Amino acid sequence: MNKTSDFIIENGILKAYNGDEKVVCVPDGVVCIGGIILKEEIDKEYLRASAFEYAYKAFYCNKTIEEVVLPDSVTAIGFKSFLCCENLKTMTFSANLKKIECCALTNCINLKIIIFKGSIYEFCLLDVESHNGLDLDEVICSDGTIKFHREHYIDELHFPGTREEWNFMCERGNTGWLKRRAKKVICTDD
Repeated sequence: MNKTSDFIIENGILKAYNGDEKVVCVPDGVVCIGGIILKEEIDKEYLRASAFEYAYKAFYCNKTIEEVVLPDSVTAIGFKSFLCCENLKTMTFSANLKKIECCALTNCINLKIIIFKGSIYEFCLLDVESHNGLDLDEVICSDGTIKFHREHYIDELHFPGTREEWNFMCERGNTGWLKRRAKKVICTDD
């Protein structure tokens, strides 16, 4: 069990984790993991810091953690928050998560499984920026599993709209890799 004192949390932002547990359950109420430091804080605390240091990298280069469970309150994972967490294998987060900033998961070379407490479609709406060195095996969702190392990542995609809405989205190009990688798309009127 993680001790509250292991976490530095301010205004809903998890700034740092100082514990040594392999499984980390972030406390409820945290809205953002890490993130960009505001200019007024840079002026006070990081007068001569490089651009790389202008972020709260909550779990940066943590070699202990193997699993992280985020509470439903988390809506964003900030810039470089989990950078180089080489032993991280599994992450769990909810459909309330809307954004994973650039490099948040870069070089998490053993992160193979994400457990997403939402649908495949909701996972695909997640705003995810570039993450080098990330090689996921699967994302386990409430309605199925995305398996990344095969031709069709998704056996069945449950689209929360009609077939006409799906076709319209396909024509506009808004479905991205979903259209190409889903073996079967099931709409509400099928």
